[in-house]
Amino acid sequence: MSKKKSESKKLKKYAVRYQKSTIMVPYPRNPRRGVCKVCGRSKKKGEIKTTQLHHWFYAYDTKTVKKNPLLALENTIEVCYRCHKIADWLRDATTGTRPEHIQWIMDTAKQMPDWMQRRFTRICQLWLEEIKKK
Repeated sequence: MSKKKSESKKLKKYAVRYQKSTIMVPYPRNPRRGVCKVCGRSKKKGEIKTTQLHHWFYAYDTKTVKKNPLLALENTIEVCYRCHKIADWLRDATTGTRPEHIQWIMDTAKQMPDWMQRRFTRICQLWLEEIKKK
């Protein structure tokens, strides 16, 4: 047995959801620290009850991750429930849509009530201003 494998067997294992599976990840500490990476709210301060690991995308199939559980931590951030819902929406809008189907998002947005279109337009404007700062 390799040194790396024997070391990982000594580590405590933490449950991480990966797609629809729970993967037990050997790690030196809990991968969740209890603070939302987006809004900064904390479990310790009583601002939130829990955090979750959000996967921006799933780079591997579940079989591969089960063989190498540390892969379950890739492409993740720790978020509260509220921010997780937003992150899921952003992931779905950007990775769940083929580039040739982006027009569907635009066509659907045109069907929103005017007040929703104004909010969506404001979100898009603020995002463009934010990335110009980089």
